[in-house]
Amino acid sequence: MAAVKRVPLSFVRQASTVAPSSTKAAGDISSVFPSLSGKAPEPLPPRFQTLKTQLSTGRQKDLTESWLRLLDSLREEVDKIKALGSKAIPSINYEDIQSGTLTQEQLDEIRLRGAVVIRGVVPKETALDYKQKAREYIAANKDRVNAFPKDDPAVYELYWTPSQVHARAHPGIIDTQKFLSKLWHSSNPLSQISNTHPLTYADRFRIRNPGDAKFALGPHSDGGSLERWEDPEYHRCYSKILEGRWEEYDPFDADHRISAHQDLYNGAGACSMFRFFQGWLSMSSTGPGEGTLKICPLLRHATAYLILRPFMTTGSIQALNAEFPGSMPGACQEYNDETHPDLNLADTMCSVPHVEPGDYVACESLFS
Repeated sequence: MAAVKRVPLSFVRQASTVAPSSTKAAGDISSVFPSLSGKAPEPLPPRFQTLKTQLSTGRQKDLTESWLRLLDSLREEVDKIKALGSKAIPSINYEDIQSGTLTQEQLDEIRLRGAVVIRGVVPKETALDYKQKAREYIAANKDRVNAFPKDDPAVYELYWTPSQVHARAHPGIIDTQKFLSKLWHSSNPLSQISNTHPLTYADRFRIRNPGDAKFALGPHSDGGSLERWEDPEYHRCYSKILEGRWEEYDPFDADHRISAHQDLYNGAGACSMFRFFQGWLSMSSTGPGEGTLKICPLLRHATAYLILRPFMTTGSIQALNAEFPGSMPGACQEYNDETHPDLNLADTMCSVPHVEPGDYVACESLFS
């Protein structure tokens, strides 16, 4: 396993802005999720059928056999996750990160599941203060704050409020990000990427009211949708899968990811920055079934299924069409029982274990 090349901080700052940028239309979170917008997906143009042909030519037999192996293995893994429930998502303590006492078994489990709950990253009182000050900011600017849904806001288009800035700069958050980034490596020793310099990524603020039954994000993956197949550098991240060897796919290999274009359509929720993990700081005491995050802890299987699924939409790789299930230009990648039936999302989307204010949840797999 190659080590990640250390690069100067000046390069890291530069690398976060190398992708071309353009002004994105203002909107809310429904701009990112077709399932929230209420719009029926439009058929993709014929060039996507051509794309599938290009990616599969000469590999039809290997991909078909790989797909069948994946389905067999997936059935076994689904049964395991169904039995484990929330226990499938590993939990560790922040103090163990500080002391360096985490075992290799714990690190391997985080990589296997693509998710982790980290306890006590921020003091409870500090996290509660962040939430209170955010509520005060929203109340003071309610006529100017865009949110969704309009009649009962749960997700606010706020990115740089004092609470958010202070949370991102908290030493516990910085240490946690360093720990998580070191779970990655690069198979290319010349990769110009650092996993020791955390960068700030600004995201929305979310407060769900007790008993909220209106707003719930469905299972999805950020980082584009069609781009995973369409962008030449991006689909190289999944070369093992596209070669019919999904078992060899390494989800934590950063090679090709830093040069991948994840936003070919100027999507409202897309960014040019490669994020090692998705992060979520809890500011309340909440548990399974109470509006918390759900994660699919089948990182390698779910990724392989996502990448191979478009080649099997007609039932045979010999009769390709232009369909990419759950993928639309400019949107995130979505999943449901129709688009990705073999993931058995009702059983594999696991609620994270009970969390307290100041706990941190990180995931690399699909979530909701």
